[in-house]
Amino acid sequence: MTICGTLVYIKGKGYLRQEWTKSDAGYRTLVLPRFAVRMLRARKHIAAAKAQDAIFASRRGTWLSPHNVRRQWREACADTGLEWVTPHTLRETVATVIAQEADTTSAAAQLGHASEAITSTYYIATPILVPDVSDILEQFATRAGSI
Repeated sequence: MTICGTLVYIKGKGYLRQEWTKSDAGYRTLVLPRFAVRMLRARKHIAAAKAQDAIFASRRGTWLSPHNVRRQWREACADTGLEWVTPHTLRETVATVIAQEADTTSAAAQLGHASEAITSTYYIATPILVPDVSDILEQFATRAGSI
């Protein structure tokens, strides 16, 4: 899937797609997992009948506003115990998993960041589990016990 545009709001016209991304790093082609490809292909059949050809369109076939997507997400999560999960949380999760399984460079590229520093600072979760140093502390206790 190629990310090659952005939605912008124009007063009096609503949301329109502009033919460029927010930054040069934002323009990218992603290799999607099979489950995502299947879902997007299924939705593409629905979108083909709409004027905008948007995969995720409003009931009228127009672009979905980001505000409405967030509202629908909150409604879907209501009373599930997952109210804390937001679209940003999902981006953080993707960045963290990719950084753990591959590297920060790959995570930054997936998210469309020009700087790995942005990805590291704002998207990749810091592990709560500290490195296992129990052997070192065990040696310390053994030496201290022999004094």
